[in-house]
Amino acid sequence: MPRLIAGAMLLVAILGFHAQPARGATQGRLVLAPNTVQFGHVNVGSSTSMSIKMTNTGNAPIVFSGEKYFSSPSLTMTGFKLPVTLAAGQSLTFTVKFAPTVAGGDSGSITFLSNAANNDVVLWMNGYAVAAAATSAKVSAVPASASFGSVAVGTTNSQTIQLKNSGTAALTISTITAAGSGFSVSGLKLPLSLGVGTTANFTLAFAPKSAGAVSGSATVAGNFTTVTVAATGTGAAASATLSASATSENFGNVTVGSSDSATISLTNGGNSSITISSVTSGVAGVSSSGGTNVVLSPGQATSLTLKFAPAKAGAVSGNVTVASNASNSPLNIAVSGDGVAAAAHTVTLNWAKSSSSSVTGYDVYRGTVSGGPYTQIGSTTASVLDFSDTSVQNNVEYFYVVTSVAAGEQSTYSSQVAVSVP
Repeated sequence: MPRLIAGAMLLVAILGFHAQPARGATQGRLVLAPNTVQFGHVNVGSSTSMSIKMTNTGNAPIVFSGEKYFSSPSLTMTGFKLPVTLAAGQSLTFTVKFAPTVAGGDSGSITFLSNAANNDVVLWMNGYAVAAAATSAKVSAVPASASFGSVAVGTTNSQTIQLKNSGTAALTISTITAAGSGFSVSGLKLPLSLGVGTTANFTLAFAPKSAGAVSGSATVAGNFTTVTVAATGTGAAASATLSASATSENFGNVTVGSSDSATISLTNGGNSSITISSVTSGVAGVSSSGGTNVVLSPGQATSLTLKFAPAKAGAVSGNVTVASNASNSPLNIAVSGDGVAAAAHTVTLNWAKSSSSSVTGYDVYRGTVSGGPYTQIGSTTASVLDFSDTSVQNNVEYFYVVTSVAAGEQSTYSSQVAVSVP
């Protein structure tokens, strides 16, 4: 009996020596808080997470050499990535997650390998997956039906349909099919998974092949109650008519050398697109801008600007022609106007007679900048004290000076006179 007790004491001594570092040794020590995770009951298709704090409570750095997983794919860890060194007193936080895909109990562990005194610390994890409660309507569609109204044959109209997982578990949309002549669906890559409360959009389109009312639908199917979006539309015979806000434009009197403009609106009054290919003028002095190479959707308009800039006096009339693929092409706009000659102007100058008896005449100078330079435009005899300048132009300001001439020599310039021609 005494020998058995001694043997037991010896075994304890050996284990204690293996587990304890020598007194005064420098080592890190790893602590997990918590070191066991109880996830409890979690619905299949959903998930729950928990943060774990890892702390080095020793007096030396801990260098991690690896970790070992003993768990199903439903139990995962993020935030801990090798290589990692944890200084003395330092902490880091990582996350463990339970995301079950099948019902039943689940457990696992993660072993952290390091140079710590306790170099095989283990985190234990447990959870139980339960099947999500069944729901009567897991997918809802907004809008629940689609009305396309009147759509021209040869064109396409579309609407966006939103699908929402309104149930309590994740689901998978496997097919979306269209029924009815001219209806089609697009926009989703299937199969598609939708989490609880999440949404996805697809496009329902109507492209009628003939005139008349049509009914159809889009059916959404998967591991849930099938959802059907009813659709209606009417195919209309294609029409394309172009109208102008004014079919005639009279510019009235416009002075030669000036111009006047008018803006006309061109509108697509049909149900099909119209392409305006050209706008040409058959009226002298009338030009156009805008409206060319324009595509108008049904109801859309564009602006056409007409400009009358007569080069000579006289009445003009004719058409500006708008060519397009509209059924009423070409569209003609009657244009008329009168070019009026600009009024002629004359500047008459007069001056006082020189006090010198030797003056034989006077020279007249003109410039377009105040203070010169000036150019001689005429001369008079000593007995003529005026001069008419008939070469002036409209909307120009001129500056005049006069000199006296005696024995072939000129005096200095007189004071300057400024004249603005209207």
